[in-house]
Amino acid sequence: MSKHIHIVCPEIPHPSSTADMADTYYQLAFLQQAGYNIILHCFQHIADTDTTHLKNITSGIHIYERNEGHKGISMCYPYCISSRSNPQLLQNLLQQVCPVLFQGMRSTFWLPELVAHGYKTFVRINGIASELYQASTRCEKSLLKKLYAFNEARLIRKWEKKISALSVIITTTIGDQERFRELYPASHTRCIAPFIPAPAIRSEPGTGMYCLYYGDMSNPENERMVHWLSENIFSKMPVPLVVANTCPFTKTAESHPESNICVVSNPAKDALEELIEKAQVVLLPRSHDYGFDKRLMLALEKGRHCICNDLMVRDTGLEKLFVIANGCNEITRAIAHYFTKPFTDLDIRERTHVLSTCYFPRQAENNLIAIVEQ
Repeated sequence: MSKHIHIVCPEIPHPSSTADMADTYYQLAFLQQAGYNIILHCFQHIADTDTTHLKNITSGIHIYERNEGHKGISMCYPYCISSRSNPQLLQNLLQQVCPVLFQGMRSTFWLPELVAHGYKTFVRINGIASELYQASTRCEKSLLKKLYAFNEARLIRKWEKKISALSVIITTTIGDQERFRELYPASHTRCIAPFIPAPAIRSEPGTGMYCLYYGDMSNPENERMVHWLSENIFSKMPVPLVVANTCPFTKTAESHPESNICVVSNPAKDALEELIEKAQVVLLPRSHDYGFDKRLMLALEKGRHCICNDLMVRDTGLEKLFVIANGCNEITRAIAHYFTKPFTDLDIRERTHVLSTCYFPRQAENNLIAIVEQ
């Protein structure tokens, strides 16, 4: 008997996209291999609807336009959710009675209605949305953006409480699972590690020329982290830092007050990988725990020595593969130690071995089937 499943996404999933959408893509690939007929529902800007890469792993694809701007504003719902309230989505979901797997809270506007119709529903989350917006209030410089983030956090907290009582919540880390249970004691939560496959290690032995921090600078936390690294570490040590801004829609100053810091704006994929390959140290600290970060995988695949803090790598299963340093003094000492230490063939073999023994996306696949079919 054929098995069907609806998967609802806030964006079009792609393996090279953000961690949550890459995770979604690999979920689709696995479920298709496991014999599921996948009916995929995605929100996206109407001018950007390329789904060629999804045709072989889905049975049907529906693209919906978001209610952006004032059309998506609601006094009762968070904007990130109310702007994805297209009624055609509900109509299409009701045409096929089968489990519905929502990818992130942003896609769950119609979940209560489906539960009322007797549908089995699940919500996959990477990080806790209300806490992400709350963290943004501390990072944003604009008062208007601070107020928006504060209001979104408030509304999402109410929505998360409602949804957690109706559906199974599937987190990507044990830490998120425990935190979600703490916030919403009535919730039914499960943890399934990311589906993103382990990379083949392609790091170059030898010594690089600089430290590298890279990320999407439209995310205020990443921009704030660059300033923190600049002011607290690289203004005090003669080590070059390259900052790569990976967001094509955000301009970043090409120069920095410190002469040992330079910024590369919007590098192409190949150029970013080359920056990682030539770096001596890849720096990936962060100031808030918001789920699995896909930058970890690219750093392991292409980079030499990789330094991050507990908040970046905790509960990922990848802890043994990174130099973990917390706070200004520890990070400074780690940079000073590893900036002159050659990365060897032995380091590459050890990284390959540890990755193969501590990171198990196959377990995630089996766990997802067990949850959906229970």
